[in-house]
Formats: sequence, structure tokens, C-alpha cells
Amino acid sequence: MNSTLLPALIGILFHGALSAATFYVSPQGSDEDQQDGKSLNSAWATLAYACDRASENDTIILTSGKHVARRVAKVKNGMTIRGTTTKGKSTSQLVANTTWPLAKDPRTAESGYIIDCQNVKNVSITNLILSSPSNHAITGAISVRGSDGIQLSRLDISHFRWAALRIEHSQNVIVENSSFHNASLEKHGWHNGQIQTRWIKNSEIRHCRITSDSGYGYGYKASGHENVQIHHCMIDVKSEFAIESAHENEYGLAIHHNHLTRCISVPKGGQGANPNDRNFKYSVRIHHNLLEDSYCVEGPRNHLRIDHNYIRISKPNGRVYTHHGGKNHGPVEIDHNLVTGIDRAFVWMNEGLAENITVSYNTVTAAEAADRAGPIFGAWAAERLNDWKVKHNVFVTESGPPRKIQPERNKVPSKIHLRDNLSYRIEGMPASNSSLTHSPFLAQGKKPWPYYQLKDNSTNAGAFADGHDWLKQIPTTP
Repeated sequence: MNSTLLPALIGILFHGALSAATFYVSPQGSDEDQQDGKSLNSAWATLAYACDRASENDTIILTSGKHVARRVAKVKNGMTIRGTTTKGKSTSQLVANTTWPLAKDPRTAESGYIIDCQNVKNVSITNLILSSPSNHAITGAISVRGSDGIQLSRLDISHFRWAALRIEHSQNVIVENSSFHNASLEKHGWHNGQIQTRWIKNSEIRHCRITSDSGYGYGYKASGHENVQIHHCMIDVKSEFAIESAHENEYGLAIHHNHLTRCISVPKGGQGANPNDRNFKYSVRIHHNLLEDSYCVEGPRNHLRIDHNYIRISKPNGRVYTHHGGKNHGPVEIDHNLVTGIDRAFVWMNEGLAENITVSYNTVTAAEAADRAGPIFGAWAAERLNDWKVKHNVFVTESGPPRKIQPERNKVPSKIHLRDNLSYRIEGMPASNSSLTHSPFLAQGKKPWPYYQLKDNSTNAGAFADGHDWLKQIPTTP
């Protein structure tokens, strides 16, 4: 480095360190000019006023107690907004005022959110409880748009009208160690969901709990990701989908190590962009999750991989992977999953074209489903599918009448290539597979493992018995 530049650089860094200040906001404070906010005795009263008065890179501390938000707090670059805790008696609560104007449309300006992070960098918001009054739900808690380097952690967010968090056209966003409850009470097209995102990149939603027992639904609702992970979250919502990211191209969206009680919906009707063009192996990968809905993953989506999940179906009336319309040429890979208690079907498509689907090394059991029970693989006609490869799987009808492996009508078997699969109480298996006269499972000990391990472990079929390792990382049911 040029020696003449070194003193100047040191001076800039030193000045930056000195210029950053800490300010306090207290329910007993005052938003008046004579208050400088630099101590508890001279604290300001509202976060919005503090954000107006403070400068870039400053820290704003909200003391314990109930803070009433009367207008939007507009965050500046580098700011840290920090409460005390979200647990116990000394929490920092930020609650919208009962006179806060209610928006008619969630797409309007950021005036509907308590905190607005627009076109800012390197912001941290942590240790806060955010809500709106029970009879006056405002749009949402935090809006992030056009921003970079936003960290939202240890937040407890509840009772908002459309979206607790809205994050759009932003990158390097972390949402972590936070809880959301009944924070999307109304539906409004695409603009709702307890966490709602659109076109974010290099970001993570991690270690969060998203629940609802009233209101509309949707845990995480989005469209368009690049290098984004949703992981180690518990999502248990009353209705709609646990996770939806629909209709836009996806590049490297990973959904893993979550416990989800409702569907993951990731459809793109036609053939989407090839993620390999941006050096991603997949558009969406869903792996190492505990999933409970029989209507489990909704497609179609090319370059989709669903692998190493424990799909323990507790809600009937669905198919595990569904292809709904559109001409989709794949690839789709469904592999190394343990799926217990399927209802209508395992893989199913109705309209459009479904090509290049590989189903391998899965263990799949079918439950009693009365008149809902269909074939393991469901399709209407040969001209709607092509190059389905089904190999090295285990298919078992555990209860109810034996299931068919596939429809026999409209030349469907000519397009589903089955080989080297094991089956028990499954009808219509081609000769290149092994039909057993007894259940192949160990059928003793804890579920899923060792209960669903194969008696003959040398068999090159079925899910790997690794569930006892990664399942320990799955969040617990609320």
C-alpha cells in the first residue's frame, strides 16, 4: 500500500469508529429537541423518532417495556436496532398504535410496516417483540426492499394483517432464531404469508418457528430465489402451504432440515430456466426434512430434486409429488426418501406433459385409503408422460387392499420403466422386478429406524438407513 495513503485510511476508520453512537428509546422517554437520546435519563420515546435523529452506523437500544409505534421507523445504513429480550419479564415490545392508518392494499408504500429497511446496507434488528393490536391488525412488522446485508434475529412477531416480514429485491439477508404466529391474517393474491419474499439472493431463513391457528395460512410465500436456504425451521400453519415459491425461475433454492406439516408448493407451469447456466445443480432441492402432509410437494418444476426426506404422512387425501399442468421436460429426481402411509398416490400427474422423472432408492408404504386409493404412480395417458425411470425402490402396501403399481389404461405402462424394485402386496409389477411373499421390513424397534430397515441389508434398493442421524436436527413439533 502507498505509504501516503495509510495515515488517511487510518483516519477514516478512526473517525468512523468515533462517529458511531448509541441511543436509547424508552416508554418513559420524550421525543423533544432537548432530549439527546444518549442515556436512559435523556431517552427518546419512539423508534421512528430515534431513526430520524440518529445517523448511519449508530445503535438504537429499546429498553424493556411496551413501546407504542405511531409511524414508520425508517432505518439508515449500518444501523443496529436492539431490544432487551423476547423472553421473561424484561421484554422489549414494539406495538403499533390503535390509530395507525390501515392500508387498503399490501402493495402500497411502506407506511403499513412498523420498520422500513429500504435501499440500505448492513442493518441488524434483534431481540424485539413486534405486534399490532388484536382489533387493529396493520400490514406487517418489517419491510426490506432493495437492501443488502440485513440481519433479523431473535424476533417474536404476531398478529399482522398480510405479512410479518416482506423482503423483496434484496441480498445477503438472514432471518434467524425467530418466531411468527398468526402474522398473516388475510389473503391478498401473492402479497401475504408470515414471511413473504420476492427475488432474494444469497440469503437464509433458519431456525425459525412459524405457526398459526387462525387467519389465512402460508408460512413462507415467495417467488424467485438465487442461492437461498430455508432450513431448521418448524412450520405448522392452519391452512394453505407451509412453503410456496411459484411461477418464477429458481436458482439454487434449498429447503432442508425442516419440520413441515403442510405442502411445499414450487410449481412453474412450463419449462423454467436451466439453473446450470448460473452454476447451480438444481432449481429447488428439498432434502432431509420431516414432512407430514400427504399432499406433500406440488410441481411441476424442472431441475427439482426431492431426496433423503422422512415423509411421515399424518394428513390424508393427497399425492406425495404432483405434476399440475404445463409442458415440463425435467429433470425431476425423487430419491432416497422414506415415505410411510401414502394416500392417493406417490407420484401423480394430470394435465400437460411430464418428462424425465427418475424415482430411485425410495422406501414407500401405502396406507388404507378407501375409495381414494389409486396406483403408486398415477397418470392418465401415455402421450402426457415420457421417460419415467423407476428403479431400486421398495414398494409395500402395509394396510388395505393391495395397490397397483401403475394404471393399465391408455398405454401408460409403455412410458414408466420399472426395474430392480422390490414389492410386497403391489399388483402389476413387471418381470424385471422382485415381488415378495412377505414384508421386507425388520418391523421392530423405533420408527423410522430400525423399523423400516430391510431384513436383507445387502439388497440394493430402498432408502438408506440414515434417518437416525439427521432426524435429530429436525425442530420439534410446537
